[in-house]
Amino acid sequence: MRTRYKPYNKEGVYFVTSTVVEWHSFLNSDEIYQIILDEFKFRRENKSIKLYGYVLMPNHFHCIIYSENINKIMQMIKSYTARKIIDKFINEERNEELAILSTAKTKSG
Repeated sequence: MRTRYKPYNKEGVYFVTSTVVEWHSFLNSDEIYQIILDEFKFRRENKSIKLYGYVLMPNHFHCIIYSENINKIMQMIKSYTARKIIDKFINEERNEELAILSTAKTKSG
């Protein structure tokens, strides 16, 4: 996932856009949306973020978020959700999606 952070205001709130590799529509089920929502909920409950709003789409998401360390928290959110989604693809034998992810990982180094 590629992520961009744009300051939303002077208090450290950010408008974040995070895209799926090569804009593939991998965020395409309620179960995958729930993985992302559960991670947002976990981070909110543990006081590492304030989440003001979000939009989930098949190939990317936006959120308005506050964190004292936006880079680190987005890295943790993306790492956790990517691992859970990949595990889901493995369990469901979604080999086409896994091949795309494997190819993208090889390209990025």
